[in-house]
Amino acid sequence: MAIVLTAQDAARMHEINRIVRQQLESKLQELRLRGSLIPPRPYLAKTDGTGITAASGTTAGKGTVTLQKVDTDTDLMASRTDASGNAITKTAYNFVETASGTSTYVFVVQDVDGVFWYVAEAC
Repeated sequence: MAIVLTAQDAARMHEINRIVRQQLESKLQELRLRGSLIPPRPYLAKTDGTGITAASGTTAGKGTVTLQKVDTDTDLMASRTDASGNAITKTAYNFVETASGTSTYVFVVQDVDGVFWYVAEAC
């Protein structure tokens, strides 16, 4: 059994496909903007000797952190490393008007845009 489509049917199917694709892209973009597709990723990190500066008005503070991990066999914390064995450092931004401590363990969260944000430190 063969299905025969007229040029008008094919054009209509093409237009429906275009509209559906456009609607899906629009919804995906909306979800990306709301952060609904990728949950934030928390990391243990250690600030460098200068810490993370405080925000000032609408200007975020920032500083360098080294991502950390715990060796569950020894309970020791160590730097996360890349494939070459180098410690992984990131710029972490601060949205509050209080600076972090220096050379201290902190939690940072990576947002949907890949930006790292300082959220807490050990007291």
